[in-house]
Amino acid sequence: MSKLGKGKGIFKLDYSDYTVGSFFSEKDLATVLEINDLEGFHKGLVERKLLNKDGLVDESKLYKNFRELKNAFSNEKALAYASFDEYVLKAIFKRAYPDMKIEQQVKVKVPEKKRPLTVDFRLTKDDKVIYVEFDGPGHFTMNRGKEPANPLERLKEIEDATGCEAVSWPFWIQRCEANVKALFEHGRGYGALWSTNIMFGDFFFDNSADIILTITKRFDAILPLGIGYFYLDDTNRMIKPYHPVIDKILKGKESTNRLIPKGTKESDRRFWLPACLWLMDK
Repeated sequence: MSKLGKGKGIFKLDYSDYTVGSFFSEKDLATVLEINDLEGFHKGLVERKLLNKDGLVDESKLYKNFRELKNAFSNEKALAYASFDEYVLKAIFKRAYPDMKIEQQVKVKVPEKKRPLTVDFRLTKDDKVIYVEFDGPGHFTMNRGKEPANPLERLKEIEDATGCEAVSWPFWIQRCEANVKALFEHGRGYGALWSTNIMFGDFFFDNSADIILTITKRFDAILPLGIGYFYLDDTNRMIKPYHPVIDKILKGKESTNRLIPKGTKESDRRFWLPACLWLMDK
């Protein structure tokens, strides 16, 4: 199964709390990739046929191109193991806290390991330090026959080695300033699922429900009715794509089990579903 579906929705860096999506404007993309040569960057996008008719770029088409583009048109060369998502988060970190120190691909020595761990970010705001790992779908599902490592165990390794908090920023936590501020100020954060083909019910771990809840609670991104709002649009708050898995379930083409992780009690099933699916879950 492909981990990503068709791109949906438009992301806007200036309004990240209110926009969710896979499509980037050329201006925002230049900011995310720290581009200096804007003219050359535009030509590079055109030559690679990455701009659609609306002048937007689908991030799924960037995964094989962003390093080449960044190395060609930015004074800051791409880090070997940094993902595109990490550069999006870095741009959001800068907007949320312009004076915050952001270190990327940081080495952490763990006593019982021969090689140091490489952590995506070390964020320093005033006297507070937080290590952040971006965890995509591959961190929670089988990948080429290989079992994923429990992300909470990795966070504990980092915390034990550094004495600082370590946080997982998973693919279902919205890429937005509100979630950055939730890390440092413990404000309300948001969740969003819009283009992934990996649902919570697909996760590998027997205690997936507990893992998801632990990670999500750190951002205070759970609403009173549960987590089901991640899949729905919310025109009262933001422009967010409606996930197609909901329509498939309503039409009987998918099971509600796709949304319910392992380790969920029968009495808690509704917590994981949007209200429109409650009557369908038996």
